[in-house]
Amino acid sequence: MAERCNCDASCGENRYHDAGDPGCRFADDDEYNAYWDRERKRYAMPNKATKETKTVTTKVSGKLTKVNESFSINMYDNGFMIEVSGRDKKDDYKTSKIMVSTVDELIGIIREVTDMERAD
Repeated sequence: MAERCNCDASCGENRYHDAGDPGCRFADDDEYNAYWDRERKRYAMPNKATKETKTVTTKVSGKLTKVNESFSINMYDNGFMIEVSGRDKKDDYKTSKIMVSTVDELIGIIREVTDMERAD
């Protein structure tokens, strides 16, 4: 699955495209993920239309080690944003805001957050 990039390099406007597309500042998914220093888990999500399983990338565990009891989700024209607060590896308080373009990606992140250790 190609990472969705919003680097503004493809068209000069704030639009999502696949990492590695012509004009993107990232050559491929690996360069994109290395830039954002991602530690990723993967969850298998069934695709009802084709009955195939696709992999959904989640990102919260790379930013937070413990999460608070609540999180919020915003819906936008081009996707969703989930905002999760908690503690990082240094036990500092952090808030992570993550943009995704599909409901499947959002559900994968929600599953990851609900499986993480809760902050005190």
